[in-house]
Amino acid sequence: MNRSKQAALQGTQPKMLLQWAKRAALVLLTSGVTGKAGLLISFVNPEISLIWLPAGIGVAALLRWGETMFIPVFISAL
Repeated sequence: MNRSKQAALQGTQPKMLLQWAKRAALVLLTSGVTGKAGLLISFVNPEISLIWLPAGIGVAALLRWGETMFIPVFISAL
């Protein structure tokens, strides 16, 4: 591999990692906030929570950004 290709690859790896970290933080934050809001809004029974919005955010993240978002979606579900 020549030097120009190596230099180009060295610059893209940190950018890709930073982009993934931003996406993961977005998924974790939005799923966490909507999950907490779903627990606070319980009309009938305190044991029943609204799970559709956080689940939809997780599915949308997986469909949009692929299987690399599996770990943040899994962590946010805990």
